[in-house]
Amino acid sequence: MHPHYYRGGRRKNPRSYQPHDIPYLQFFLEQFKKGNGGWDLEKISQSIGQINEIVKQADPLVKQMASIVKQFRSK
Repeated sequence: MHPHYYRGGRRKNPRSYQPHDIPYLQFFLEQFKKGNGGWDLEKISQSIGQINEIVKQADPLVKQMASIVKQFRSK
C-alpha cells in the first residue's frame, strides 16, 4: 500500500490531503509557479483552455463509444 494514503493503519480522510502528501501533485502544481514562487496565472489560463479544447474534441468520440457499447450489450 502506498504510504501517503495510510498512516497508522488507518486510511486518511481524502479531504485532508495536502499537496506534499501526494508527490506527483506537488510536481504538477510546481509547473504553474513563477521563479519568484507566485502563481503564473497566464499559464494556468492557457492550460485550462487547452484542456477545454481536448474535452470538446473527445466528447463526440466518447458518445460514439458509449453508443457502440450499448449496442453490444443489447445483443
